[in-house]
Amino acid sequence: MCGILGFSSQKVSFNTERFRKNIKLLNHRGPDHNDYWLSADEKHFMGFTRLSIIDLSASGNQPMFSSSEEFGIVFNGEIYNHLELKKELINLGHEFKSRSDTEVLLNSYIEWGENCLQRLEGMFAFALIDKKNKKLILARDRAGEKPLYYYTKEGLIAYASELKPLVESIEDSKEMNINAFNHYLGNGYIPREESIYLNINKLIPGEYLIFNTETGKLKKDKFWDLNKLITRKLESQKNSSEIVLTNKLEQLLEASVRQRLISDAPLGMMLSGGVDSSLMVAIASRFKKNLDTYTVIFPDNKIFNEQKYAKLISKNFNTNHHELEANSIEPEIIEKLVYFFDEPMTDSSMIPTYILCKEMSNFCKVAIGGDGGDELFGGYNHYSRILLLNNLSKFIPFTIRKYATKNILKILPLNLRGRKTIELFGQDLNNLDFSTSLMFDLDQRNHLLMNQSRFLKNIDFLKNEKDISENDFVTRMTAHDFQNFMSEDILVKIDRASMAHSLEIRSPFLDSRIINFAFTEVPSKLKVHGQKKKILLKALAKKILPSEFDLQRKQGFSIPINNLLIKGHWHDYFHDKISSFEDIEINKEYALNMLAEQKKGAHNGEKLFSLVQFICWHEKHINIDNTLKSTL
Repeated sequence: MCGILGFSSQKVSFNTERFRKNIKLLNHRGPDHNDYWLSADEKHFMGFTRLSIIDLSASGNQPMFSSSEEFGIVFNGEIYNHLELKKELINLGHEFKSRSDTEVLLNSYIEWGENCLQRLEGMFAFALIDKKNKKLILARDRAGEKPLYYYTKEGLIAYASELKPLVESIEDSKEMNINAFNHYLGNGYIPREESIYLNINKLIPGEYLIFNTETGKLKKDKFWDLNKLITRKLESQKNSSEIVLTNKLEQLLEASVRQRLISDAPLGMMLSGGVDSSLMVAIASRFKKNLDTYTVIFPDNKIFNEQKYAKLISKNFNTNHHELEANSIEPEIIEKLVYFFDEPMTDSSMIPTYILCKEMSNFCKVAIGGDGGDELFGGYNHYSRILLLNNLSKFIPFTIRKYATKNILKILPLNLRGRKTIELFGQDLNNLDFSTSLMFDLDQRNHLLMNQSRFLKNIDFLKNEKDISENDFVTRMTAHDFQNFMSEDILVKIDRASMAHSLEIRSPFLDSRIINFAFTEVPSKLKVHGQKKKILLKALAKKILPSEFDLQRKQGFSIPINNLLIKGHWHDYFHDKISSFEDIEINKEYALNMLAEQKKGAHNGEKLFSLVQFICWHEKHINIDNTLKSTL
């Protein structure tokens, strides 16, 4: 796991010294080694910080070049099938100087060009310079586990694993992206191809970009597309039994976990006590004895402790279990988070995730987690709620629902619990241009931002996400979350929280074979049915987890944000941050009233967290004129 920073240009146009200097802003992603390459004509730069995981020797250092010097790469991630690819490449005549997966990736490109992307099993973001064919290739993995930002201007491109070094290396001032800002307030995260800065974008998952170093032209394409995958659903899905699919899922998870256990650095298992992480431990124990498992516990907040179930799994599968206590969590931790996350993001579970990664990094450099199970197999509570709404909507014409809910919402308090459900009932549920988020809707943003037209915008998703042709409602809901919430919230949280502490986290559920299986072979009735969720995954859990394990509970990995804001230091901190913020005119009376309502039993915690996250981010990164504030 590593950090990359670089540029390519038709002419010498970037300040090379800035790029060289700003590699250090990625040191937390890779503290073991850093280096850079600058072409003789200074038109191309590749910077790299390394977290050594596979082949710990200097042979695995980057930037890495082919023996001919015609091809060079900086690569962040892991290629889990690199040993199989290496065998194939050796048979084709390629020679290797290291045991690293980086060298396998480089030779895969030399042999197969961009088609090599189809062959890769892993999490990755990389930049590859092809001097022979005069191009630079950027690529990002299918699920979006690894980030890749880029900036383009006529005849040049710059890229990085994180925003900090990219923003600091480019002299142009950065303007805040108003669409991204509204999306953040509305959904809690930044939309897929955008960043919080207007002129910096992200590669979306499964996408690659080619920059012609001779002409300066740029083109993007996809090597993997979930929407196209969904249209190729297998006919056998209609007839597959639960037993057959459960056994196949078990086999796929075995193959995925086995690949992800390969590491030359110390490895541990994240064990929250939930179904997903418990399954990972159960399967990993088949291939590795005396696994190290780690759970963070909150003695002051017993309702959020999964200590009992984590201990049960540890005992049953004979792991070396470590309980990491997080007693007192102070709100000032938000200021650390906004530094490492670079962009505002609303998910209070980022706090325990950050703490767990910090503690685990004292014992290991690689961890295996259970992310992806909810999106692939239907684990979220809102699936049942929206399915019910969809069934009810069939009896009431859309125009009537839309008119009725619009008028009902006008008279309901803006922060009433359940308001989102009413809002959803008035929407066209046949389209996926909606969010289940409990953040600020357009009316609430109008109040919060005091009708400032320059800051208000309707939220829009990418067109291709609206064009999913699949008629099955559950498939469309889970695909929407996979393409949005998972890649731009869950995986961002995991990447930034782990990399802040130089810890690599691997997610076996996000193996391409399991993604394909979930979206093409598993029928919706084995994901969500009525109030039952994650049906197939729980069938597997029932088969391999101890009988005492409670499969029906749904305990998110979070903190009691609503309770924390009732009184005390958290309440006072949020009050002070909102009261003192002047850079963007917000309706402080409205925001502080939301905070006061916490004492009356309101559930405004995540919304308030969203607002204070943005305020802290703005204070750290933006000047009052919306230009970037230096972090050096």
